[in-house]
Amino acid sequence: DLVSLKTTSGTFNIPSNQFLSETAEITNKKGELFKGVMIGETVEEFIVRTNFGDAIVQKRDIRTMKRYHGGILDRQSEDRRKFYQGEAQLISVFMDPTAFPLSGNTFYLSGLSIGYGLTDRFMITTKFGSNFSGDLNLHPRMRFYHRKSAEKEVAASWGIGLHRAYSTNSIVGKYSHAVNVTTADDSVFALNETEIDVADIMKKDQENILYATAFLVFSSRRVNPTGRGKVGWSAGARVSNAFVKRDDWLKTTTTIDDKTIKVSWSDDGKYTVPFRCWLSLEYDLRTNLKFVGSAWIDNGYKTLDLEQTMEDYFGNDGSASFSLDSPKGDVSMIDFDFGIL
Repeated sequence: DLVSLKTTSGTFNIPSNQFLSETAEITNKKGELFKGVMIGETVEEFIVRTNFGDAIVQKRDIRTMKRYHGGILDRQSEDRRKFYQGEAQLISVFMDPTAFPLSGNTFYLSGLSIGYGLTDRFMITTKFGSNFSGDLNLHPRMRFYHRKSAEKEVAASWGIGLHRAYSTNSIVGKYSHAVNVTTADDSVFALNETEIDVADIMKKDQENILYATAFLVFSSRRVNPTGRGKVGWSAGARVSNAFVKRDDWLKTTTTIDDKTIKVSWSDDGKYTVPFRCWLSLEYDLRTNLKFVGSAWIDNGYKTLDLEQTMEDYFGNDGSASFSLDSPKGDVSMIDFDFGIL
């Protein structure tokens, strides 16, 4: 039998028994081996005709692969630089969420929270440090928009955070740079610039409050044209009710080291509503390695050195353990960070 092969150089009639099949040996992450003729390939999967039927293998599930052309190994098929996507799919970059929630029936654990994906669209997390302090909290997230093609995926999600007994000390600590301390000679300092403890300026009868946050985030990721996994970005914004009734928390005056000082919230307009806006990036370097970066505008953000961060995380600075709400640090409303995960 003759087979007609049309090329840009012309049409050729070739005996069918002279065609050399492309074959493959694919091992997935479960250890299953697929060996046979390669009959199809898309951006996301391979189709292999084995002796027992046609197998569809997702590229993201491949551990090793060898391709043969006419029985000759294609060395490029062993190139580890080529992969479909990284093993880890981020639900957040640093502390900012993406619009891609956990997959259904997936457990999540980080240094600040634990969570679970109830469905592919809905997940819940909780900050265990706050729970240990008696502040039970839930942070649900819902993906309300999703579009996916072979090369690109976009999504939008909303989320809220509810704390039943959030410490007002933590709020004042986080926004200590928005608290003015006026000395007897009328010199004005931000609380974070002094050695005064948050507890020294708080009213003693102050109770914990019902605290809520809300955010909206849009994310996009696509196949990298180089073949190195995927590249994605997210943009979002978050607000909270942290400043509701804040004037009721602080003493108007207090005495420290036999000196009387005045305490008040700053009347600067940028501290009217607590907010954070961010733009983050993720880039697959290898199947188990990602580059991530983020830039933000946050009126509650301060930079801390490593020692201050560790004291804050473990509660050695008087704040709650397993949380980041130190009154120390330098104000940095606009900032960025990057790293390798």
